[in-house]
Amino acid sequence: MTVKNDLKKYKALYYEVKFLKKEIEDMYNTVKAVNYDEKTGKGGGDDLTLMIVTQILKRKNDFEKKLKRLYEEEAAILEQLGSIENAEIKRVMILRYIDFQPWEKIAKQTNYTERRVLQLHHEGLMILESQKKGA
Repeated sequence: MTVKNDLKKYKALYYEVKFLKKEIEDMYNTVKAVNYDEKTGKGGGDDLTLMIVTQILKRKNDFEKKLKRLYEEEAAILEQLGSIENAEIKRVMILRYIDFQPWEKIAKQTNYTERRVLQLHHEGLMILESQKKGA
């Protein structure tokens, strides 16, 4: 697997964790709504509440495992990127793979053309690939 694919996997995991967090928040809000209805006498949601809480606990467990993996992968990526000596390349790589910035924004933030940003990115990938092969 290439370094670029490894970096893309991190991004996918990041968004998966973000989605799980939102899903859990939505479930909590559902439980609050069911409990509110119970207090006003509108329906008996004990079974529904129990079912939702069970789902929340399962999803929360999944979330915590993926969040731990996300932190571990981020630490590994930051270590790899930290090993790049050229500050320009390192900045482009961090903006792209940690901050998930599009090329246009990276170009504006670094005061480079998009073409130059892509060149620096390519150089960064080559450095990381050579480090990976040397390991």
